Amino acid sequence: MSKKRYIVFVLNLFIGIQYVFADVNDGLMAYSKKDYTKAFNEFEESSSQGDLAATHYLASMYYQGFGISKDLNKAVILFEKSANQGYAPSLANLAVMHAKGKEMEFIKIWIALWNIKAGQLKLVMHNLNFS
Repeated sequence: MSKKRYIVFVLNLFIGIQYVFADVNDGLMAYSKKDYTKAFNEFEESSSQGDLAATHYLASMYYQGFGISKDLNKAVILFEKSANQGYAPSLANLAVMHAKGKEMEFIKIWIALWNIKAGQLKLVMHNLNFS
């Protein structure tokens, strides 16, 4: 690769990085102004592009119910997504949620109950020859 092409490549890389993080910064600015809808949209867009910080902030919004209906399940999924890729603040939030216990245990119990109901329904359908 020629020196000129290499410089263009590096400049494009940095411009692209700034572009990706611009949405997160816009989201943080909107959040600080309590424009939660705009913040949510900015974080969601950046998260869909693989930005771990945006995924973390999006999870926080689901957890708090800002800009979107409170959804602890979605918050846990998003925190786990970014934590599993090495984003430490998400791991810390999962630890806090686990320490609180009530919300996490409620989710686990709720999921278990629905799995039981689904299993019972499957058994009933099988016994009635609907499977």
